[in-house]
Amino acid sequence: MIMRRRVSSLPNLENIASTTVALFVIIVLSLPLTIGLTGIFAEPRVQNIDVQVRVKMKNGVLATYPRIQIYHLTEQGPRLLASGSGSQNGLYSWRITISRIWKNRLYVSELKREIDLYEATNILILAYDDKTNTAGSLVVSIDPSFMKWPFDSLLTEVTLTDELPRSIDTLSLEVLSVPPPSETWKDTVVVEFAVWDQIWANAYFPIGSKIDVQTKQRVYDPSNNRYLTDWTSSGSTTITLDVGRGTQEITGKLKYSHIFRFKYILCYVNIPYTPYYYEIVMLLILLMIQYILTVDL
Repeated sequence: MIMRRRVSSLPNLENIASTTVALFVIIVLSLPLTIGLTGIFAEPRVQNIDVQVRVKMKNGVLATYPRIQIYHLTEQGPRLLASGSGSQNGLYSWRITISRIWKNRLYVSELKREIDLYEATNILILAYDDKTNTAGSLVVSIDPSFMKWPFDSLLTEVTLTDELPRSIDTLSLEVLSVPPPSETWKDTVVVEFAVWDQIWANAYFPIGSKIDVQTKQRVYDPSNNRYLTDWTSSGSTTITLDVGRGTQEITGKLKYSHIFRFKYILCYVNIPYTPYYYEIVMLLILLMIQYILTVDL
């Protein structure tokens, strides 16, 4: 009689289980190390943001495959950062890397803690839907002061509010040259309050303070030298103060106005795939000239 020993073709499950557990432990333990190393070796002077733009119509319906252009708003005028088409659901995604320029560390009452304050970066998002011939824009301030470093995300929404005239072939129209960016200085009241006898008050803007100023725009047709819409607001730019400014405490029957001198920039940005332009007035520079206006009450 020949004795036969049956050898199972199945692998040793116990060994495999122990190996799998060991690999799982190694992978899990390596994740915090990987995340930690990412933070250690990330460039401290830059902030990475994954931006997602959602485009919709005035009635709330998402625009399908909208045209998108994104600009960095600078003192020399808008500088194109990215362009492309959105998805069927009206979404356009891209990553931006901006500088982290440290200004100050201050206590923020809304957050109930101190934070590092950095200079904000202002961007302009243009959107256009060729199926409805409508356009829209949005000015967004990206501020590393309130973001996770080194990576964070931002979701914004652009509404197509401006209906543009249709043409047989808008791209073949003669487009006259538009004026280059220009600037103007304007004194702007940034805070007002009133005091009374024996009631003392003052205003102070430390380094790193944020001032938001509304942006205005309208649609310009250079071929016929006419405006197609009235002025509307597309958002706000954010100015971060480089120098602290304040006043001594005042009292008496007075109304107090604290005034800064701002530099506003007028520029023209082409609406994608049309002969029309957005004429935009925006604030990017603050000239550190201030004065106090008091009026007897």
